[in-house]
Amino acid sequence: MRVFFLIVAIMVAGCHAQPSAPTFGPNNGAFHEGPHRQAAMLTGTGDVHFGVTTKNRQARLLFNQGIGLVHGSWYYEAERSFHQVLAADPKCAMAYWGLTLANTPNPSRRIWFAWEAYQRRTQVSHRERLYIEAWARLLSAETEPKTVLVDAESGRRRAIPVPISAESQRRLRRDLSAIAEAFPNDVEARALWVRASILDPARPSIAPTATDEERHLLKAIFTAMPLHPANRYASELVIDPVATGTKAALSAPGIARMWHVAGNAYTRAGRHRDAAVWLDMAARVDHAHMKRTGALPFEHPNYARNAVALCNSLIQTSQFERAIALAKQMIRMPRHPRINDGLVKRGQRALITALATSQRWKALTELAGGPYLADSEDAGSLLALVADGQTEKARRTFGRPTRAAPTPPRRPTPASDVHGPPSWTTLPAPPFDLARGRGGKLALTDYAGRNVLVVFYLGAACLHCVEQIHEIKPKTRAFKQAGIEIVTIGTDTVPDIKAFIQQLEETGDSPMPFPMLAAPKGDTFKAWGCWDDFEGEALHGTFLIDAEGHIRWRDISVEPFMETDFLLDECKRLLSFSPPAKGG
Repeated sequence: MRVFFLIVAIMVAGCHAQPSAPTFGPNNGAFHEGPHRQAAMLTGTGDVHFGVTTKNRQARLLFNQGIGLVHGSWYYEAERSFHQVLAADPKCAMAYWGLTLANTPNPSRRIWFAWEAYQRRTQVSHRERLYIEAWARLLSAETEPKTVLVDAESGRRRAIPVPISAESQRRLRRDLSAIAEAFPNDVEARALWVRASILDPARPSIAPTATDEERHLLKAIFTAMPLHPANRYASELVIDPVATGTKAALSAPGIARMWHVAGNAYTRAGRHRDAAVWLDMAARVDHAHMKRTGALPFEHPNYARNAVALCNSLIQTSQFERAIALAKQMIRMPRHPRINDGLVKRGQRALITALATSQRWKALTELAGGPYLADSEDAGSLLALVADGQTEKARRTFGRPTRAAPTPPRRPTPASDVHGPPSWTTLPAPPFDLARGRGGKLALTDYAGRNVLVVFYLGAACLHCVEQIHEIKPKTRAFKQAGIEIVTIGTDTVPDIKAFIQQLEETGDSPMPFPMLAAPKGDTFKAWGCWDDFEGEALHGTFLIDAEGHIRWRDISVEPFMETDFLLDECKRLLSFSPPAKGG
């Protein structure tokens, strides 16, 4: 059956322009796996002044924004900023160096960007060249990286990273020291030195303490810029952690991770009530970004970790109602098989801890029979103890001690509502009203009161798209039984879709069980975020829209989402809960 689908796709694709020969460069390999929507100037990303060779003012501002985001470990948004630098000034060589930093968690992409920067090292100032060469040496990117083919259809390749030795880590710090010595006013050379030292794998990860050199460099940074984002490093290195953690949040209030750093500092100091305030602020900043962009919680790398820390602080201070509500919200949030942050499982553990600590055995019994604690072994063990009358053992085993209210915070509590809403909310799906391949039109409003899976694909000429349709088609009945309709939206014209359906039916295949809509102009793809602003191309997208017209789950990528069994199970799970709060 799969071969049959591909044959039909090739037949229909005959009337389309053939793809150009594959290439491997900035517009292929590494770029395709990064952000696709253009960057905007954000507020509160840190007072950073790096200085790069470009005549474009927007490029300079975006570059500084990217460096601030790197200090806050918001790498995905940092990469988006550096992409936008290139869009504003394609000749800005340092943008590739920025992309190298932004891909710290992605070694195969990082080495490729370092190589791209190294090739352009003669186009920048001596100072900038020193930065480019330092990272090229660290990553062995002074020669073109070896690659492996990852997609035969597009010719897309992936670079093979070279292991980084301990000596290379030390050489990077020596290079940064040399830059700081040669350019005494370059605050970022010192900040990046401290960052490199903290990220060195050879450094003990438990209870880190600052070295004399780190203290010296941080002192120099704060003498020049007291509210530099490097306060985050000082707090993590336990240099007056509460004070520097607080300054980290105030230095970059638009980055959730900075508020989390402050919350962690208060937690380590045993001041859990204060910690809850700052951790709640981190969540609000993330919620505000999700509301602006439509991103889901699993797309924010530190969101799950922060939610767990906030839950723990609420439990420690006997704020059980809030802790239980937050844990339930975590469980109701969507999951993704390739971005597994463990949010749901962590939410279940937090819920069990809150119920056991507060000894709410009736609530436990009621929740154990529903979706909140489904498949939780801990819930089963706890219930068994409660059923056996061993409630004290249950509390000791699954609960935790609470603590008295701590001393007041050193500075006034920040105004929380200014930074974002207290909870994640789903957003309304954009409308569509499109022509059907079989004739007539279909709009999203036609599905009012019904759940619908909306699949964006790149036409019959895209073999991967046809494979996705092949995966979904036989499961249409299972989705229908779960109360979910299916509709696909493609880049093909109505005649193209009609020809595709006709070819299928003429060769003996079963009729297409769901509508196929035409959106050849790209406007609908753009409205739904299924568009690469940097490449000017449509992207694959899969969305679960609930009966109220809100987005409950999504995947947008250069590749179609193929894990249909997971998707069906996740759709069932999400729809088993009452609809979450709505935004808009």
